[in-house]
Amino acid sequence: MSPNAIAARIQAENAEYFPTDNDIEVQPSFGDQPEWKQTWNEYISRLLSWNQASLQQEPDDEECARPTGLVIRLALDEAERLRDAGLPPPTGLIQDANGGVILERKDGTETERLHIWDDGEIDYRYYEHGRVVHRHAI
Repeated sequence: MSPNAIAARIQAENAEYFPTDNDIEVQPSFGDQPEWKQTWNEYISRLLSWNQASLQQEPDDEECARPTGLVIRLALDEAERLRDAGLPPPTGLIQDANGGVILERKDGTETERLHIWDDGEIDYRYYEHGRVVHRHAI
């Protein structure tokens, strides 16, 4: 599904859609790792399903907060940007307890996390052996 089709689908499903510069067609280059694109697209589809689920269900007071349309849109933008850059896909997609989204990639003792916080802030963290080695805002 193209970024424009994804944007149109979110816009049709959720009034909280915010278009961004990432809503353009890009021809990615995946070198000798074409399965990465498929994996990225599976994560993008999962984000879209979270958006649909959040529209259909009312959370209980005891449940964790669900990501808003804005947080999901930001997560989609980042996933599309990283996919189109030909970077390896995450190994996990996580909803945090406050309504944020985390794209996580683990490789042995190294972990990378792109955290889209519930307030729309985005940061990147790189861990070695469970300790933060590098962190910066995006």
